[in-house]
Amino acid sequence: MQWEYLVDSYITGGPLNAGAMDPTLATEKLNQFGAKGWELVASYPTANNNGGTKLLVFVYKRAKEDAMTSGKYEPATIIRKN
Repeated sequence: MQWEYLVDSYITGGPLNAGAMDPTLATEKLNQFGAKGWELVASYPTANNNGGTKLLVFVYKRAKEDAMTSGKYEPATIIRKN
């Protein structure tokens, strides 16, 4: 099976981006991607200059659609010679 990946980031709030976040908004983002078949496989924070969290990064994966499973498969035409 082949996978495709998506990286999304969430800007944290609060004074000087000190790491405050809205869990409701984060949950909404996770549910939106999940509804599209994306599975969260990793998350990590990035730091700003004062040591607070600047971004939360989410890494998702899902199975790559191939022609057989996407509904775009068209069987080959068989040509018979008489």
